[in-house]
Amino acid sequence: MEALLSRSFQLETEIARLFDLPQAELSHRTWASKVMCSIALEHAASAKILIGNGHKTSAISLFRLQYEALVRSIWVAHAASDTQVAALCELINESNFSRLNNKQLSVDAMLKELKNHLPGDVMDRLMEFKETSWKPLCSMVHGGVMALQTHAADFPPDLLKDIVKLSNAVSCLVANSLTNISSDRSFAGFTTRLYKTYRDCLPDKEVEY
Repeated sequence: MEALLSRSFQLETEIARLFDLPQAELSHRTWASKVMCSIALEHAASAKILIGNGHKTSAISLFRLQYEALVRSIWVAHAASDTQVAALCELINESNFSRLNNKQLSVDAMLKELKNHLPGDVMDRLMEFKETSWKPLCSMVHGGVMALQTHAADFPPDLLKDIVKLSNAVSCLVANSLTNISSDRSFAGFTTRLYKTYRDCLPDKEVEY
């Protein structure tokens, strides 16, 4: 696990470089998408720090938050209406929070809208993670049966490694999202190169971005 976490941090350091890329357009939409990418990568890194310190239950919960931040980043960039983007970026206060928050969609609703906007392969990866990992992660977040039993008996090491690798794959989609909203075309294919370089800390299934 120590070697996997070390490689994961190296991967995340590579992805963090992309935050310095210029945006394709200076707008609330690209700004909000970039911020959500930053949140997703922060959740990923924080989860692995927690795992390294033995706090596995809290760590696993963050992987759901990482995925949700990624989906919202992509949704904001490609599918959200101007009204929804404006609501996401308007400075909140006590009187407007409920109104602004109600304009934001659930993960399921965002994924439904994204089906009309994303290439099939990217959509397939988002849906695959949702279908295989969402319910167990929700159980961890909400103190369900999986949280209770894995905390009491310790998380199976092989399953924990698989989840870390899935998180790294989600981080590669964060990289893909960042390059898509950038005006610097020299980073086209960056996530494919990432996947090949960090093959040892990603899921076994071959992925191309």
